[in-house]
Amino acid sequence: MKDRHRASRNLLWSFSLGLLLLLAWTGALAAQTETPSHIAPPLRGPDDYTFTPLPPPPPSIAPAAVSLKAVAIVGDVGDSTADYKQDMEQAVAALQSHGVAVERFYYGDRTFTWADIVTAATGAHFLLYMGHGVHWGGSCSQPTLVGGFYLGPGQLVHPDQIRSDLNGRMASGGVVIISHACFSAGQTACDPSGQPSQEEAARRVQMYAAPFVDIGLKAYFANNYFSSARNYVNEILADPATRKTVGDIFKSVYPYSPAKFRDLSYPAPEYDLWLSGEPGSWHDAFAGIPSYRFTADLCELLLLPEVLTFTYSLATGAVRPPTRTLTPTGLYCPLTWTVTRSGDWFTVSPTSGRTPTGTLTVQPLSTTLAGYAIGRYTGTITVTVTDPPGTANGVQRVWVTVDVGRPRLGNLPPALTFTYFISDHTLIPQAQRLDLRNVGSEDGLNWTAVRSGTWFTFSPPSGATPQTLWITPTGFLTTTPATYTGRLTVTVVSPTGVLSPAQSVALTLQVTGGASWRAYLPCVFRQ
Repeated sequence: MKDRHRASRNLLWSFSLGLLLLLAWTGALAAQTETPSHIAPPLRGPDDYTFTPLPPPPPSIAPAAVSLKAVAIVGDVGDSTADYKQDMEQAVAALQSHGVAVERFYYGDRTFTWADIVTAATGAHFLLYMGHGVHWGGSCSQPTLVGGFYLGPGQLVHPDQIRSDLNGRMASGGVVIISHACFSAGQTACDPSGQPSQEEAARRVQMYAAPFVDIGLKAYFANNYFSSARNYVNEILADPATRKTVGDIFKSVYPYSPAKFRDLSYPAPEYDLWLSGEPGSWHDAFAGIPSYRFTADLCELLLLPEVLTFTYSLATGAVRPPTRTLTPTGLYCPLTWTVTRSGDWFTVSPTSGRTPTGTLTVQPLSTTLAGYAIGRYTGTITVTVTDPPGTANGVQRVWVTVDVGRPRLGNLPPALTFTYFISDHTLIPQAQRLDLRNVGSEDGLNWTAVRSGTWFTFSPPSGATPQTLWITPTGFLTTTPATYTGRLTVTVVSPTGVLSPAQSVALTLQVTGGASWRAYLPCVFRQ
């Protein structure tokens, strides 16, 4: 009996140990890092390759509502084409689950050309490619130029074709995702063991990303792992409340490793180039604006002006301009909005509306402003989108200012002086000017001028601001030293209520027997 129990215990212990070992082995397999399933071998483009640029796209007009679009390309990669299609279908399913309309260009499934892809890419927000990477000149491990697509026999796409034919076609804020293509993430199937270096990998990624950066796309992802394209899509189109920036998305998709992260530079403002890997294993790359967050699927209220300005004249009661307008504009979808204000010296109407037809009118109240003292007064208008919720820039504040002033003629000089030299018959200056301006408000001031003294003339004798009045000495004795004095008085005749409506300028003419003097300054000319 004891032997039977001992045997049972041994059997149970052996079974438990085996189960533990099996679980440990299974866990170890699950914890193992996945290796790149495939990198399509590189292709070399012909040295004499030329192309004819496609006609430019027609001028685009942002619609009131737009659907997200994507183009998915799988080139001919021989026996691996089917695997790449399956991988791309994961990404396509992810796109479609987020409401993105996708047009597929899969080798073997349909007949297509690069021109067909360009047409489909018009207005697209996503461009996905899986297939061969292409190098142009040089060897596979030391290429002169890399980039572009291989669609199928006889159908190569040069980087300059992408730059030329897609420029101005894809939607603002677009993203490109490339999978399994040699060079695109830095690595290629023909690199010797332990190669390329970080410097060479970064050079390749920069070249591959350049056409997309040049046409204004915000993010370039290149990853040689299966399912990575699907993962990027799900992160880019995640819930707006928790959506990450494209930089953080790169850091959240396998095989990113903080220990292997390389923060490098890209030769374009705001753009960065990042790698995650090590020499001989560069399978994960990013080029773009790390802080960019994809918002094309979100309704957006375009930015309103920061400030609206008015002036009010206490003398005339005039408000300039009488009104100003604001037009809330929705991008990608119609928006319902409401308006609130702070400040009792202006009105806003209407207080609600819906794009694209609603316009706000802001009108200062002259009866209220008439009781204000000279100075600047401010208020605010707050536009809030109430539908749909989560609209980008959905709450915006606009400052409203009014400068309350009273007309004032100024700033005239207190005195002007002339000198006449008898010895060489020289008058300095020949004439002097008064710039008549209203420095207190935007009202025009009607004025007249009178003189005291007969040795000078002035012109014009009257006018309206802004205007220049000229004073010219004349009719004085030019043979006898003397001092002449006089005065010119400018008086505002309308409107009434002007501050300092009359201003005088003292005038002096000194006739001297001394010689005039001149100062000569050196001047250097560069031939």
